[in-house]
Order: sequence, then C-alpha cells, then structure tokens
Amino acid sequence: RFLTVDLEIGDCHRRSSWTAGMGWHWHNGQMFLGENLLMWLILALGGALFAGNLVAMIKPPPKPQEGDLERAPIARSLFMSALGLVAAIWALATLVSN
Repeated sequence: RFLTVDLEIGDCHRRSSWTAGMGWHWHNGQMFLGENLLMWLILALGGALFAGNLVAMIKPPPKPQEGDLERAPIARSLFMSALGLVAAIWALATLVSN
C-alpha cells in the first residue's frame, strides 16, 4: 500500500487504501455480506435443491413438451432432495452454533 486514508463521519469509520496497479479501495473492516456468507449460500442452495426436486416428484408438469419426460426420475430426485436437505440442515446448524 502506498497510501491509506481514514475518514470518520459520526459513528461511521471508513478506510481507503491506494494500492499500486489496483487503484483506490474503500473498506470498513467488515466482510462483504458478512462472515457467514458461505453458510447462507449453502443454506439457500440446499433448500432450493430439496424443494425443487420434491416438487418435481409430487407435481409433474400437466402437459410435457416434446422431448421432456412425463415425470421426474424418482431415484435421482430422491437422491438430490436428500443431498439438498443434508446441506441445508448442516448450514443451518452451523449458523445457529455461531
């Protein structure tokens, strides 16, 4: 870093750094979207994987288009639902334990 500038306005403290080849970077010492971003993403993706495959098994499309399956493959959908549920429960347990 060539230059660091601290700016305080009320309770807000911001720091700007000039790095060679990178330009100015503003940061306030916190991670973007929090420190548990990975756990929140795993929770969202696991929940979507679980719910999407479960709905695909329960309610198939009323009129499948040409080339589409009439129903979702049961074994694959059950496996993917279970995988999504495990991921969502693991992420939720990690978030609650922190």
